[in-house]
Amino acid sequence: MRYAWIGLAIVLPACDGTPDDAPAPDALPLDGAAVVDAADVGGDAIVPTCGDDAALPPEVTRTDERTHTVSCDGAATALAITTLDDGIVRLRYGAPGPEPLVPVERPLGPPTLAGRRGEALVVCTPSLEISVVPGSCALVAKDREGRVVLEDRDGGAFFTAEGEIGVARRLAEGERVYGLGLHTAKGLDLRGARVDLWNTDAYVDAHKGFPPDAPNLYESLPFYVSLRERRALGVFTHDTHRMRFEIGAAAAPNELRAVAKGGAIDQYLLPGPELREVLRRHSRVTGRMPMPAPWAIGFHQSRLDEPCDGAPSERPFCSAAQVLEVAKRFRDAKIPADGIFLDIQHMRGFRTFTFDPIRFAAPDDLFAKLGALGFHAHAIVDPGIKIDPGWDVYAAGLEGGHYLKSASGAPYEGVVWPGPSVYPDFSAAKTRAWWSKLAGGMVGRGVSGLWIDMNEPANFAGGTVPDEVTCDGDGRATTMAELHNAYAFFEAKATFEGMKEAAPTERPFILSRAAFAGSQRYAAVWTGDAPSTWTSLSMTLPMLLQLGMSGMPFAGSDVGGYSGREESTPELFARWMALGSISPFFRAHAEKDAKRQEPWSFGREVEDASRALIGWRYELSPYLYSVFHEASETGAPILRPLVFEFQDDPRTHAIADQAMLGPSLLVAPILAKGARERSLYLPSGRWFELHSGASHDGGKTLTLTTDPEPLPLDALPMFAREGAIVPRTVRMAHAGEKPDAPLLLDVFSGARAGSFVLYEDDGKAGGASSRTLLSFEPTGDGARLRATREGTYTPKHERTVLRLRRVDRGVGSVKLDGVTLAKDAYSWDANARSLVVDLGARATFTLEVVYDKTLDEDGTVKVPITVQVPAGTSTSTAIHVASSAWGWTHRPLDRTGDVATGTLEVPRGKWFFYKVTRGAWSTVEKDATCAERSNRSALGGAAALAVTVERWADGCP
Repeated sequence: MRYAWIGLAIVLPACDGTPDDAPAPDALPLDGAAVVDAADVGGDAIVPTCGDDAALPPEVTRTDERTHTVSCDGAATALAITTLDDGIVRLRYGAPGPEPLVPVERPLGPPTLAGRRGEALVVCTPSLEISVVPGSCALVAKDREGRVVLEDRDGGAFFTAEGEIGVARRLAEGERVYGLGLHTAKGLDLRGARVDLWNTDAYVDAHKGFPPDAPNLYESLPFYVSLRERRALGVFTHDTHRMRFEIGAAAAPNELRAVAKGGAIDQYLLPGPELREVLRRHSRVTGRMPMPAPWAIGFHQSRLDEPCDGAPSERPFCSAAQVLEVAKRFRDAKIPADGIFLDIQHMRGFRTFTFDPIRFAAPDDLFAKLGALGFHAHAIVDPGIKIDPGWDVYAAGLEGGHYLKSASGAPYEGVVWPGPSVYPDFSAAKTRAWWSKLAGGMVGRGVSGLWIDMNEPANFAGGTVPDEVTCDGDGRATTMAELHNAYAFFEAKATFEGMKEAAPTERPFILSRAAFAGSQRYAAVWTGDAPSTWTSLSMTLPMLLQLGMSGMPFAGSDVGGYSGREESTPELFARWMALGSISPFFRAHAEKDAKRQEPWSFGREVEDASRALIGWRYELSPYLYSVFHEASETGAPILRPLVFEFQDDPRTHAIADQAMLGPSLLVAPILAKGARERSLYLPSGRWFELHSGASHDGGKTLTLTTDPEPLPLDALPMFAREGAIVPRTVRMAHAGEKPDAPLLLDVFSGARAGSFVLYEDDGKAGGASSRTLLSFEPTGDGARLRATREGTYTPKHERTVLRLRRVDRGVGSVKLDGVTLAKDAYSWDANARSLVVDLGARATFTLEVVYDKTLDEDGTVKVPITVQVPAGTSTSTAIHVASSAWGWTHRPLDRTGDVATGTLEVPRGKWFFYKVTRGAWSTVEKDATCAERSNRSALGGAAALAVTVERWADGCP
């Protein structure tokens, strides 16, 4: 065995030692390993010892060709170990071969430090010590504390079987596994699951979408994170061929196997020990999500409507006029929205990059009118190009040699929406350049986003493009067996570059159905053709969490489900809307035969719930935008599992029906049909219900209930952890409506200090930006709050208002930037139990507050209410409210003309139901058609209620 030792200018905790005057490494009489790219010995760099052997050269020369790799020649295979920057380690099994198609970053750091311990090769990084047994090349990786984080099975990890290659590693007792992209594995912990990675158009007509046990879905992300005794390690397998992962399968319950149909086992070890460090390192290798424009994180509406000839009323997206009517209704209904998606019905005969000459005769005009309403238009772009010699796009692609080829050398022909079609070979640079210009042309017409669908690639004749179809491979001829999983990656890359070139100051938005590791650099994704069922809804949150843990943070689902009518009910849509409102990508979409799924399509109650849920997302936009920025810089999930924030709490390690939205907000959407209660786990510490400020101790399960009534349709349990700072703003119709809207800072007091980085910018690519560090620090007699800003962007807020929650017993004093404020310069809201300070136009500040930090019982809260009664209601009649909060008795309000006002005293932080009457049930409110109106509902908090009564029961026939 020979080793190559190359200089490393740091001393490592796991591999410490001292320089020595021993001979050069070539003098070591060790067998079983070979040196790869051995460097020259000499120079004056000092090398610390790795392993127990002190026979290391005292000096080495660093050259431009310095090596970072050592290799073990085993009986079954060779293993090359390459150390990269930031503690990342690459493991490549087998003989050297071509690099995988999808490029990754390999950040070089100090050269490899290697040594020996007994007969074992030892390789050291700042985070890991890897020991390799000669002969078998079996390895064990330990962290800086000497604890095992990865371990090959006995005899070595590598194996071959029936045309497949793979590696098998031991699973420790209690070890958790997360990630691997989009799949139907149940829950969060993948232990016991098999995950196949082969991008697939998974729609099955019998299920009206993908089946709940579909073996393959749309996005193949061969990256998982293991959590062993609360220490995390990520493993990314860089291979685009068909793969499967068996995580403790029945045949080998204590092994994790990664198996590939081709290529090489080329893996990257991404050390933690924190989960966020694993995801950060993964994003260094595969790339990071670009910062989206503010409107991209708003609400979007979409629908597939075809054929449109004689379309029924349930097909509202069949013409430019209909699309405009949908957009106008959002504004009339005061439901916020930013995006309208045009599905394939906008095309001329399903020809990509075209518009129907009758129904969408003037697309530029349509996009301008949508823009005037504050909407951004998105158009679908399918890769299947209709075979039509008279169509310029097809003809140009044929002339340029841009299509995938069959064995005969002729363009491969499949069948998709246009009928017989050909497929661009996105693995060819010239084809990507051609496609980029076409994509840029859509931007030139006024499209803000492009939706690249059907890019698994789908094929109605056989499911997909056959493996033997040939492609360019960026100059290295290959087949679809290798390109298939990466097809969408290259399409997204070409689309992104074309949009960027067409509008350099804008941020491209692309939504892609299929993806591979690295697609996050160019596109958002969604969960595909999920049927409108409760089963599908219950699967969606775990899917989004797994995507986030797989390095794909910008993800969402089709709110309401894509297809099927039987379970498409008002309740299902409302619950899905709640989940959508906390999803990174937020869009309602359905196919042509599904029920209409605009927010008003399921009646008044669901419309009101949708308005509230979407509106709340827009209020949270400063917080959410900042979390997106964190994801763009660190690879952190936006919607993240609880374990990501509470890794040291074993009770969070498998929770899949709750999530953290960013670092501060715990969300627990209601996912069960007819739910009358919702149980959720709060990690240790104090938590506050976000709307009411109701306080809860963590470290235990909390059950929220409205039994015997079902939970309200707009219910979305959301809690802030103590010390959290949550920037908000006022509700608005779309992201750009109120550029000078006030900034509202909700600060949640407690024993835990907290901070948050508020990110703001001008929404442009490469434009001005600023970061404001907001911090909360408890003091002996109160708290200190600070804001410091850096950057080139000056926000346009008309003012900043800070609310410290909770302050139950009043305020002693308030200092702003060292000056004690007069009592009338701030307010204490005894009902909301909050201190409110209007900071004016200040961008930075220090606020010191003296207050009694005792928290009283939540008790009751007085909810202000205003009721608009029908014109003509007798002025001598008192207006009442009957509520579940006081046994459904009728309590009067004050009345002036057609308006009644008052307060409802209800338990803080609990939902209650109510109706407006004139003092008796015979006079209860009805809707405009005299139909029974569902009970109104609200959460017990200080926010005011505004109600409009349409009719009274005694005025109906």
